[in-house]
Amino acid sequence: MLPAILDIADYFRFLAPQPNGFVARWALLVLLVSFLQLAYAVYLVQLPDWTSVWVVTIFLLAVAGFFAMSLGLVFLASPTGWLLGRGGLQIADKMAEGKAALWCLCMIGISTVVGYYAGRLALYWQRTELAIGGGGAQVLKKLRGPRS
Repeated sequence: MLPAILDIADYFRFLAPQPNGFVARWALLVLLVSFLQLAYAVYLVQLPDWTSVWVVTIFLLAVAGFFAMSLGLVFLASPTGWLLGRGGLQIADKMAEGKAALWCLCMIGISTVVGYYAGRLALYWQRTELAIGGGGAQVLKKLRGPRS
């Protein structure tokens, strides 16, 4: 969310109309993905269960795929073309500096690693819950001992 916020702050820093128009479309798209990530974080906090962690895992891997597609666009598409130029995502100025490719690589790495560990947590949580639900009742009876 940080690059999008910086781009929006740069837009509002000048009170005169900008030659580029409104905020760049790539910044709005990054804000949308960031707000979706925040919504999934709130979802995870509200429903602490292994199934919600699986949902977050799948979402994070989808975000990593989205940024991988974006990285492919950065490498393959023309900066002045219809997709990345003024009529598209308006990211040509960031491509010249190499910031777009680096940001996509960082987001792919972060989303993949966090998704991997979230998947491992969900699997561990599911196995623990199944162990407690299935055979855990007998263990608890043995721990309580005979009742008088």
